[in-house]
Amino acid sequence: MSLEPYTAELIAEMAKRENLPLPVEQLETVAGNLTYMRIQIAVLDTVMLQDEYLAWRDEDATV
Repeated sequence: MSLEPYTAELIAEMAKRENLPLPVEQLETVAGNLTYMRIQIAVLDTVMLQDEYLAWRDEDATV
């Protein structure tokens, strides 16, 4: 799985669009944290899909 990381520039633009006061020195940290969270959500989503598939497969095998 390859997700593009957030950049400080993107975070700055998003903050400006939403009128959020975000200090420039925190842009890299916020970008890193959001990238990390997005990757974790993608991993959890993948695990949930695998669990659903396995449950369906096991249910189908007993019928």
